[in-house]
Amino acid sequence: MKPFSGYIYAGFAGCILKDSEKINVVEQKQNFAINKDSILCPGKNILLQSPVGFQTYQCQDGSSLSSYLVTKAGFYKVTTTDSCGNIFKDSLTIREGDTSFLLPSLESICPYDTVHLEIPASINNITWQPFENILKIKNQLLFFPVTTTEYRLKGTSTTNCDLTTNAL
Repeated sequence: MKPFSGYIYAGFAGCILKDSEKINVVEQKQNFAINKDSILCPGKNILLQSPVGFQTYQCQDGSSLSSYLVTKAGFYKVTTTDSCGNIFKDSLTIREGDTSFLLPSLESICPYDTVHLEIPASINNITWQPFENILKIKNQLLFFPVTTTEYRLKGTSTTNCDLTTNAL
């Protein structure tokens, strides 16, 4: 069925009497889907956006908007009705993102010693402060502080959550 919007006219031959009625034939929706299962990083939100063109929307909390702002991990579902009365449902799970940034602990080192610290494969875009006396070579950080120094490391997880920790 193709969508149509127009008028149907009726009248009798030879009579002045005419009438019309506007008819809207809408295309029946075939499917409905909201976002896929996702990871929610601390301090972030995810906007669940339902496809447009449905008559009604019903979220798990009773709201009737076509979008829903997720602020915490959980199970979310949406039920919609199209203009033909067909009901569509979809759901997804939002898990909390892992923000652990575990590094081996170091008791102490002597001045000018070098500490080799392997960067876990689950950490991307690593940066550090202070910038002095540290090098990054492939997947390792080499520390060679001349005094007691605490380094602040930042990175992102493979799920794009921000990570922060201190080393040495």
